[in-house]
Amino acid sequence: MDRDRKKGMLLGAIIGDALGTPLDGMSGGHIRAVFGEIAGYIDPEKGLKNRMERWKKPALYSSLSQLMLLASFPAAGRRGPELLPAVTMESFPALENSDFGIFRHPGSAIRDFLRKRGFKHGETGAPQDSPDTAPVIVVAPLAAEGPPRDLELLQTARASALTRNAHAVAGAVLVSKLLLLLSGVEGAGSPLAAAMRAAGETVAAFKDKTAEIFDLGLNPDSLIEAAGDFLRVLPAAERATSLDNAEKEIAEKTNPVLRSPVSRATVNHPLLVIPLAVCALDIYCDIPEKAPCAVASRGGAAAITGSLTGMLVGAAFGDSCIPEDLLRGLVNRKTVITCVEAIADGSVPADMVSRFIEGEIPLTAKEAAEYHARLRHYTPRKKKAPKTRGDAERELSRHVVESWTKLDRAKWKKERERRNRSDE
Repeated sequence: MDRDRKKGMLLGAIIGDALGTPLDGMSGGHIRAVFGEIAGYIDPEKGLKNRMERWKKPALYSSLSQLMLLASFPAAGRRGPELLPAVTMESFPALENSDFGIFRHPGSAIRDFLRKRGFKHGETGAPQDSPDTAPVIVVAPLAAEGPPRDLELLQTARASALTRNAHAVAGAVLVSKLLLLLSGVEGAGSPLAAAMRAAGETVAAFKDKTAEIFDLGLNPDSLIEAAGDFLRVLPAAERATSLDNAEKEIAEKTNPVLRSPVSRATVNHPLLVIPLAVCALDIYCDIPEKAPCAVASRGGAAAITGSLTGMLVGAAFGDSCIPEDLLRGLVNRKTVITCVEAIADGSVPADMVSRFIEGEIPLTAKEAAEYHARLRHYTPRKKKAPKTRGDAERELSRHVVESWTKLDRAKWKKERERRNRSDE
């Protein structure tokens, strides 16, 4: 992958993350009603109503981008199958009121990864089986160093450090191959055609390396089936002419595989998020710089969907498609650009990891301070206790008595007025 596309891929992912993080958990309809069309970073306070405890600083990226950058530094062990061997609690400063140090708003897969590295007391067993798409975003950019002979096996090993979910691991390998296709290493065709090709090659690679996958502690049959699910879902997005249609088609095609049916594709599941990001790239191919905003504004897992869409856009079109206003408004812009350029050039200084970590400390602390300042005068609405049967009966009786009393009073007034008129 050439320098401009590496840079665009990483910057696109970080900016998409910063766009979507404040909007995480909101519905697309609510976002459109409150904020209108999203074209930049949004302070979510106006749309949180009585949920200010969910506030996140606008234009600030999350643990998703933090781990992605750390994984991309050569000093962090990028070239081997082990993912981020340097990330342990001893390597990072502890922060007050933060269970995960500098890492901001980690999702389920990243939380479990950090717990294993000693960041929080509790269970530290094998990675959970949750279908979180975060491992896809952390691992996939590592393919940009060039397609090694065993790319699929190497990326499978890296993804398995973050998750044991078959769809997440298969998705990480699929997106790794897709990034190489979009970047022009080989003729890719349309984004959907490239995604279908990447999914087919992923299935073939898993079938060819069943013994090696089994040695990693993974079930090769589950990975083959998961990669095959992508082959079945991706064509649904091909018929879509808008993101609304795409979400409907993707959700309908994915529901037979999911434990709980969904009605939208912004739920954090690789089988939903990856086809949605590919479809957004296809729909906005003439104006790719608008794709991350369009996807993030649909809410749900907005940080995940925005980040993955930005990554694909950057790999396909390079850093020239990154909007200047979004880059200029990004928190910690200078450090991020310095890190991304060093990674893209393949000349990362030995002390860059430590300098990056030191720079993240005040960012996380400042967001926490601003968060507590905003909550200082905030009183959350108390949930009403469920009514007992006795409470319901007493309320009904009181309502009936009050209703009859009002009716009797009205009759009495009418009768009095009638008598007064007759006396006159």
